[in-house]
Amino acid sequence: MPRIRNSVVIEESLDRVFSFITNTANCNKWYPCKLCGVTNQALQLGDRFVEEFDLAGRQSTIHWTVSKCVPPYEWTLAGHSDSGGEATITYNLAPNSTGTRLQRTFSYSLAALLGPYGSFFAVRDRFQAEYAEALQKLKRVLESEVS
Repeated sequence: MPRIRNSVVIEESLDRVFSFITNTANCNKWYPCKLCGVTNQALQLGDRFVEEFDLAGRQSTIHWTVSKCVPPYEWTLAGHSDSGGEATITYNLAPNSTGTRLQRTFSYSLAALLGPYGSFFAVRDRFQAEYAEALQKLKRVLESEVS
């Protein structure tokens, strides 16, 4: 499966960053998607939600389940799309001298995002750029909000 990895250092504590990213009610503040089944609390192991998104010019729906949750260090989502593909997103958090280093790894089958006619090479760079921008936006949001 193709993999896209991005990271950012956020000048906030591990607990604050983990709590923020695992609460799907915060998603629209930094991530380009529409979530269904959103609650204003951190999602735990086994919790589910649906994501509708238009990323790199492609529209899709993915059904996500929290498959691993190790606060405040790791949060993994396993998903399957309506087009038959699979995807995994893992957020790894580690202390850093100025706050928290957050790494996001997105692994997916082409069908998960692009349907049966998708081309990885056509969209890889665009995915990489869009995810990098999302993490920069997350950084700006967290560093500008009062804890």
